Parts: sequence; structure tokens; C-alpha cells
Amino acid sequence: MEVLSAKTKTRFGFWNVRTMYEMGKLAQIMAEMRRYSLHILGVSESRWTGSGKMKTSTAETVLYSGREDDQHHEGVAIILRRGTEKSLMQWKPVSSRLMSDRMRGRHVNITLIQCYAPTNDGDEEAKDVFYEQLQSELETAPRHDLIVIMGDLNAKVGSNNTHHDRAMRSHGCGAMNDNGERLVEFCTLNNMVIGGTLFPHLDIHKLTWCSPNGRDKNQIDHLMINGTWRRSLLDVKVKRGADVGSDHHLVTALIRLKLQSTDRKTTMRKHFDVSRLRDTKVKAVFVVQVRNRFQALQALDEEAGRADETVASLYSKSSEACVGYKWKKKKEWLTENTWKAIDERRNLKKKLTEAKSGRLQERYLQQYREANKTVKRMVRADKRAFMDNLATQAEDAVDRGEQGTLFRITKALSGKHHGSASAPPIKDKQGRLLTTENEQEACWAEHFQEVLNRPPPEEEADIQDASADLDINTDPPGKEEIVTAIRSLKNRKAPGYDNFNAELFKADPDLAATILQPLFRTIWERKQVPDDWNKGIIVKIPKKGALSDCNNWRGITLLSVPSKILAKVIIQRISDAVDKSLRNEQAGFRRGRGCIDQIFALCNIIEQCTEWQRQLYINFVDFEKAFDSIHRDSLWRILRAYGIPDQIVELIKSFYTNFSCSVGNSDVRFEVKTGVRQGCVMSALLFNLAIDWVMRRTTEDGARGIRSTLFSSLEDLDFADDLALLSHTHQHMQEKTNRLNTFARQVGLKISQRKTEVMTLNIDSPAPVKVDGKELPTTKSFTYLGSIVRQDGGAGNDIQSRLNKARTVFMTLNNVWRSSQNSVHTKVRIYQSCVLSALLYGSECWRMTEGDLNKLSTFHTTSLRKILRIFWPRKISNHDLLQRCKQEDMDTIITRR
Repeated sequence: MEVLSAKTKTRFGFWNVRTMYEMGKLAQIMAEMRRYSLHILGVSESRWTGSGKMKTSTAETVLYSGREDDQHHEGVAIILRRGTEKSLMQWKPVSSRLMSDRMRGRHVNITLIQCYAPTNDGDEEAKDVFYEQLQSELETAPRHDLIVIMGDLNAKVGSNNTHHDRAMRSHGCGAMNDNGERLVEFCTLNNMVIGGTLFPHLDIHKLTWCSPNGRDKNQIDHLMINGTWRRSLLDVKVKRGADVGSDHHLVTALIRLKLQSTDRKTTMRKHFDVSRLRDTKVKAVFVVQVRNRFQALQALDEEAGRADETVASLYSKSSEACVGYKWKKKKEWLTENTWKAIDERRNLKKKLTEAKSGRLQERYLQQYREANKTVKRMVRADKRAFMDNLATQAEDAVDRGEQGTLFRITKALSGKHHGSASAPPIKDKQGRLLTTENEQEACWAEHFQEVLNRPPPEEEADIQDASADLDINTDPPGKEEIVTAIRSLKNRKAPGYDNFNAELFKADPDLAATILQPLFRTIWERKQVPDDWNKGIIVKIPKKGALSDCNNWRGITLLSVPSKILAKVIIQRISDAVDKSLRNEQAGFRRGRGCIDQIFALCNIIEQCTEWQRQLYINFVDFEKAFDSIHRDSLWRILRAYGIPDQIVELIKSFYTNFSCSVGNSDVRFEVKTGVRQGCVMSALLFNLAIDWVMRRTTEDGARGIRSTLFSSLEDLDFADDLALLSHTHQHMQEKTNRLNTFARQVGLKISQRKTEVMTLNIDSPAPVKVDGKELPTTKSFTYLGSIVRQDGGAGNDIQSRLNKARTVFMTLNNVWRSSQNSVHTKVRIYQSCVLSALLYGSECWRMTEGDLNKLSTFHTTSLRKILRIFWPRKISNHDLLQRCKQEDMDTIITRR
């Protein structure tokens, strides 16, 4: 007999585990997978929704594919042992019953298809669809690959292989059923061999399913391998000792195959564990390290590149020595007692499978069911204890005033903390699913390169310099300015390409300013920033819609923290001087102004026009990719037109020269040539200046707005790029829209004809407003700055929308309200910050009826009752309820706002 070493064999397993989403079930599956030394484990009937990729707390990789709706049915998954994911070449979620992945081997690659077929009594049409999809996936697999199809096929193939000797041997069990005929026919047509029929094991090592009554047993879980590689399949055997509370047994297979790494280089960025700086001792040692290194390097000639290298060397070496790197580690919440109960259940299953008499089988079956209930009960208790521990941490965060920690723990308690790491594969522009990492990286780079590099304007704007410069200091930054900028940085923000967090500089702002000042002086004089400052990292954030579409993701750019410090110094110098030059209609990113001011003004205008029966046109303008589309050469001329000194303009331009980005950990970089830099503190003001120039040119040749006072008119209401053009007549609105379209195009902006909508008041048959000859859609209600504005001025729709959002937030925090560790004070604070803020956004502008107020009050008191766990038939008056929670009634809250 040939003896094979462990290095030349790969152990496969497949299992119908029934509801992998149950609490603790995944951890139990991982434990059994490690116990049987499986490299790859296929799971049927996982019942997870959606599709994606995730890492477990013990470093296994889980690929899953489920239903797109919220129904926990069907579902398949493939789990890769720690280290095996390096061999993963591509994976593809096909449906809730099929998925595939491709692994690299030493001599041959393997294509693995995990299945969960409809039952034998299932719908015939569903069976046809399943086998059509399976056939399609098999045909797309490379012809030279070793192909394995495995899972719960719900098919009995029996032991009679007459006329089917190419697809099976005679070592099956039972008699063939309809699903078995379909499977054998499929295997015959595609030169596949059913592995469970090849090896002469005892029936107990071939029967994969045991009915709930404990008597009926069948072989319905199968592994098939293509005939070319038939001799590489060494064994297929049932492991009855594995147990996760399922009525299916674990089936294992041994294949002569050595997996090999794909040699794909991934740049994993390690972050410094800046949370350790909260410890005063660690912080003191870190500051001493930085000061000592700085004093040792002060004698060096700090040229343009040398100064930046000095800063990088000081903080990177000191951080490595004192702070160290942060390692992500998920805590395993199942306790030792629970694992012992799981072992006891497994032992009972062993006794049940080995029992010979019916009396013993009945006794052990009953004991097994009780043990299974005990395990589930203990798992739920462990989960509650884990949640309570998080709640205790949240309570401590409240006492310390750490709102950021409270928010993070609250998010974890709600269970809504999945990021882009669990996203499914994306599709290219042709709708083709990209299943390899290289293809996806290239697609993301292409997508963001297109988004961040818009076409130049056909006609550039004629922009003249101001007659005189504003009174802005153009000297190099002083130490006090740098200290102020450092202290204004926010904590717990991701670092940029240089990997320096804000907390490293805030550990001692005076020392950091002393270190940074020579670098800033050099940059100021040479108008050239270090290379690391011109490298951004794009982090993907999901939006609404299908996550396989790149357009349903938003990119956030991470920038160098030292560059943000200098940018804060620059923007602080010019903001006060420039703010006086901006139009009063603009409220975006300006001190003392906000969304509520604009919403209130618009609602007031609608109410006044309704009361006085004045005609009104409102054009809610939306620009396509506004912040990413600004033409930079036009922007620099606009800055000079507003009187910003040339020294400052040239310095700002240096931040944009040769600026490039990469997506995540990818090494693929691309240059960004249009738009303002995302994540830069200067971007808001720069964009406001561009919009202000456009709107001044739009409204400079005559009044086309609505009368606001006896001698003035209001042309529009603006919040950054959210514009609401106002006019009493169609002619004025059309002229204003045309001028806006013309001047916006000159600076790179383009009006979105799909998202721009027109609202009219007191007009029976309004004429359409057009952009480039195409009519803009009309609407009776519009969501303006997050608040629904109606044609009749009523707030009913907006109130109902806010109620729905608040209910959703309240429901996601059920774990918080149920926790016994959180005090009422903490729960009420979370309720105020998370729920009430969502409910009462824009409430200052509501014109409410008594019915609207009753709806809000009912939600308020009902929520507080749930927080205090006061349920029927216990009775408590609303007055006593509010006193216990130290809350005001809804009428008082809204009146004060």
C-alpha cells in the first residue's frame, strides 16, 4: 500500500449543519473542523443571508452565499483552514444553493463547487433550475482542473450501478430515488464519479443522514470528482463522532493533492496601538523617547527631504519601541463549561450511533435531545454574559466621558458592525462577476480613477485676479499656530500612508510643534510637500443598493496627519478673511450656520407663498460628483480672484501636485487630477469658493429670485453643492438654470438631470424647466438636506419618515435595552444620542398638527417603557415614567428646540 505524507494530501469535509447562524454554531463547526484536521469544509443549509467573505476569531476564512432577502433558508458556505486561504485564487457566489471557489495546487488547480439541492419531494422546476446552474458552473470550470462537487444533494443513488458504471460503483446504500437518477445522469454526462460509492466501507460509514425518529437512515450527501482525477480520490468516509446538533453526519474525503500559495503579494498595513498612550506612564516614556531622538538628530542638516525623514524616523522608531502595533483579535465568548457540555453531547451521540438495541437507542436519543437543549441554553447564556460585559464597558465609558468608546460598543451591541471585508465579489461594467482578487483590485482602481478624474470643461472660465490681496499672513507657520492645529486634531482617526496617528503628535503638542516647524518652514519656502503627503489611501464605504456594483460604494481618502496639521494652519489664516466675501445664501461649512437654518428658511418661504397665494418655482439642483469634478486650474484662478495671496495659492497647489491614490491595501496607484482632496481640511472652503463664484456669475445680471425685503431679493438657498434656486416666474427660473448650467460647466461641474427636480406652488399648469434641452422631473415633495419638504408646507411626511428611522435605530439596539448590566442612566443617554437625534432632526422647522405631536409622544413614552422594561399589565403614568427617566415630554422638547 502506498504511504502518503500529510504534505501530499488534502482533507475535505462537507456537512449539512442546519442553521449556521445560530449562536455559537460557527464556533462549534470550527472546533470539529480542527479536531478532524480538515483543510476545507463545505457547509450546506447554512441559512446565512447575502454573500461575502469573513474571518473567524480563530483565523479561518468563511466564504458564504445565501438568499438576497431576509429569509433564513437554504444557503451554502466554504470554510478554509488557517493558512489555506493563501491558495485561494477566486470564489463565486452563484445562488443560495450553489457557490464555487478555485484553489491553486502544486501540480493541478482544484475547482470546488459546494451544493445544497432541493429535496426529493421538492418542486420539479426548482430541481431543473438547480441542475441547470450546476451544469453552467461545471462548464465554466477550467477543463484541466481537478473538479470536486460536494454537499447535500438530497439524492439516494443506491448500490445498483447497472448501466451507470462510469458514474458510480456498487458500494452505495439503499435504493435510487428521483434525485438520485438526476444526479447519476448528470455525472454520466459530465464524466463525474460519485465518491461515496467507490470504497467498501461499512454502511455506518456511508449513511450520512438520520431522520428525527432515529430509525430511517440514508446516504444523501455526496462528493463527486471528475473522472480524469478519479485515482487522486483516496477515501470518502462518514465521521459519526463529529457533532454540532445536526441530523446530518460529517463526510470527509482524502485527495492526493498539495495546495500551494498563489504568491499574491498583499500589503497589510500595521497600525500603531495608540490606545496605549492613554496610560500616563506609557505616554511619558514615549515623549521622552521622541525628545531624546530629536536632540540626537538636531545636528543634522534638515534639507527638504531630510526634514521629513527626521520626522518619520523620530515617530516611527519611538512608536515601535514604546507603543507597538495593534493586532486585531476577536474574543471567543463561549465559556469552558459550555465546551464541556458540547463534549458531553458528542459522547452521547457516539453512544447513540454505537447502540445495538432499540431500547438503548431510544434512551440515548432522548438524552441527546436534552443535552442539545442544554447546549443551546448555555450558549445563549454565554452570549448574554458577553453582551453584558460589553454593556459594563459602555457604562465605564459613560463615567469617563468617552463618547467615542460608548458609540463603538453600542455599534457592536447592535450587531451592525460589518464592513467592506465581508462584501461579495463585484461586477465590471459589462456585468461580469469578478471572482479573483487581482481582477477586483483592477476594477476598483479603474472605477475610482474614473470617478476622481473628470473630463475638463469645454470652455474654461474667464477669471480675473482681484485688484488687491486680502490681509493674510504669508510668513512661515509659528510654533503657536502649529500647537493650536495639533490640539484641534481628532482622536481615533485612521492614519494615512505614513502610518502616523494624530495621538502620536498630541502626546506632547509643544514638542511635536518644535519637530514639525523646520519641516513646515522648508515646505513653505520651496512650495513642495513630501512625497508621502501626496499619497492617499481610499477606504470603501457601502451605500444603498447591490454591493456588487462599484457605484454603490463611497470612497473616503486617508491622508497624512502631518499634512493635515499644515493644512489647518493655512485654512485658519484664510478662512476668517474669505468668509466675509462669501454670499449670505451659502450656509455650508460656515461657522454659525447649518442645515436647519436652510431648511427653516425654505419651509418659511413655502408657507408664506401658500398664505399669500404667490407662485413659486424651486429648482433643487444636484451636481454629478461635485467635490470630485472641480477643475483645478479654474480653482486656483478663483482663489486669486477672491484676493488670496499668490504665496498661499502656490502652497495649496503643492498639496495637489502629483497626488495619487490606491484602494485599500492594493499596490495599484493612479493619479488624481480633478476635484478637491477628500479628507483634507482645506477642501470644504476651496469648494465653497468655487460654488460661490459660480452663483455670483449666475445672479449678477439682474434679480430673478423672490422678494425678501423692499429693496432686495433672495435668489437661492445653498449648502455646499445642495442648491435650491428660487423664482416667482418660469422665465426667471429657466434663465437662472441656464446661467447656472453654463458657469458650472466652466469650472468642471455638471448638473445631474436625473437627480435635479423642480417643485412648484400655486401654478395650475407649470411649464417645464429644461437643462440642455431636456425637461427636469417635477415633484410634490423633496428630501432637502435630510428633511422632506412638501409642496403644501406640511410636515406629516417628514415626521413619519423620522419615526420610521427612529424605530429602526431603536430596534437595532435591542441588545442594549435588554442588558441587565447597563444602568437606566446609560440606556437613556444612548437613547438620547442615537434614537432621539434621529427622530427630531429638522423638528425646529415642523408645522405640526395635534395628531403629529401625539405620534411623536407615543413613540417617546413607548420607547422609555421598553427601556425600563415596563410591560402590560403593569401600569405607570406618563408623568411618573418621565420622572423616573429624568426626561421631558415631547411637546416641551420640540418647543425648546
